[in-house]
Amino acid sequence: MIDFEALAKKYNGRPHWGKEFCCNNEYLKTVYPKLDDFNSVRLQFDPNGKFVNEYISKIFL
Repeated sequence: MIDFEALAKKYNGRPHWGKEFCCNNEYLKTVYPKLDDFNSVRLQFDPNGKFVNEYISKIFL
């Protein structure tokens, strides 16, 4: 799996959101230019982090 992600990143590939992936926040910002906008909206709808888990916090926080 990690080998495939390395290949996909080489070509600015975007991860499949229905599966766990190893991309960090900085990489995601390069392939999703509006990621910070999305995160702002996410925080408006979940200000207390009820739907945040360890995996999500690595991606967005």
